[in-house]
Amino acid sequence: MFVSSFNQNIEIIQSDLLTPFLSVVHGFSTRSGGVSPKPFDSLNLGTNSGDISENIETNRQIFCAALDFPTACLAHAGQIHSGNVVVIDRPVSVPDTDALVTKTPGVFLNVKTADCVPILLFEPKQNVVAAVHAGWKGIANRVIENTIETMTARFHCEAAKMLIAIGPSIRSCCYEVQSDVANQFSDLEVLRRDGRLFLDAAKAVHTRLENAGILPKNVDDCGFCTMCDPERFYSYRHDGIQSGRMMAVIGMRE
Repeated sequence: MFVSSFNQNIEIIQSDLLTPFLSVVHGFSTRSGGVSPKPFDSLNLGTNSGDISENIETNRQIFCAALDFPTACLAHAGQIHSGNVVVIDRPVSVPDTDALVTKTPGVFLNVKTADCVPILLFEPKQNVVAAVHAGWKGIANRVIENTIETMTARFHCEAAKMLIAIGPSIRSCCYEVQSDVANQFSDLEVLRRDGRLFLDAAKAVHTRLENAGILPKNVDDCGFCTMCDPERFYSYRHDGIQSGRMMAVIGMRE
């Protein structure tokens, strides 16, 4: 189950699978509580959208303060719609990856989204966290499976012990695709309505998690559709190229 809390007008969405672990910090932002003007109003946390850098930095400070850690501790993924996974031990920016993994306390992994699926992972036995940016290309490129395999190979994590939180993303009600995209997914992951094709990216994520050994009871999906609720969430499909970005973050306190 997901719970929304407010800290100084900042809405933070969190999973109760992860909140019992006091050393773990995690959260999914919305678009409220920041300083960016329209059309980025107001908590835009991503660059490359046309918003000015000063606003973005202020928004990141606001969001990180609400989670009680400094922005200097953020680690960033370049998000190139790949299957690439990188293990880090300090707060760096990694250009050519869509997933970050760490065992180091004080390093807060994040991915930024405005329709793609943000996925946060935690393995409590080995104290390893991961953040994944999963667009349709990343899903097709096995970014989910690669992340789990990396956690297992590098840190002896067990898939059956991993806890997963899936944040707001575009859902099958709105995610219309063409046949070239639909053909990369199973029939169970593509809906057909009135001669149109709609990708169920969330189902594709769940399927790949389960096939990788994740227990369904250990997966918490908020179920929120970004395009259905543009007042609350950024959506590239709804807003176009001037869409802001939300942030999903996870890390461990020192």
